[in-house]
Amino acid sequence: MEGNIQLNRKAKEIIDGNKYMVVSTSDKDGGPWGATVLYVYDEESELFFFFSDLESLHSRNIIENPRVSLTIFNAGSPIGEYKGIQVEGNAHLVGKDKLDLAFNLYSKRIFPNANAKQLERLRLKDYYMESSKSKFFYVEATHTYLANGAGRVEVDVIDLAGIR
Repeated sequence: MEGNIQLNRKAKEIIDGNKYMVVSTSDKDGGPWGATVLYVYDEESELFFFFSDLESLHSRNIIENPRVSLTIFNAGSPIGEYKGIQVEGNAHLVGKDKLDLAFNLYSKRIFPNANAKQLERLRLKDYYMESSKSKFFYVEATHTYLANGAGRVEVDVIDLAGIR
């Protein structure tokens, strides 16, 4: 159990310590594509959220095939000290039921110094569902791995919420 807690703590540090992830998708013919996006993770719902233009290749791929992989790592890590998270899961467009959660998490993490007036200008919620070409997506992880240069070990995302 102690080993799992240590691994999960490292996984949580990587998730909390970064703002960008690579979303990997594939088209209907299996052609791969990776895109770097800003992300937030919600410990309570255990979902990763990101915002993207619906016309982008990865968004179109997700709509065709929701299976994705995510990679989160610190690109500035010294050689030999690489640590990252690899996630397998399914991506979906955020509906009205998760929109407030996605917007609030995204606003706090991506724009932490914005005041209320600035956030109101950024607020996408009012026109998001109808007219915006950009949408929030969420990813439900099916498997999460802590990776380093020597390999990877599966960690339980469910256990991340209780780790501080």
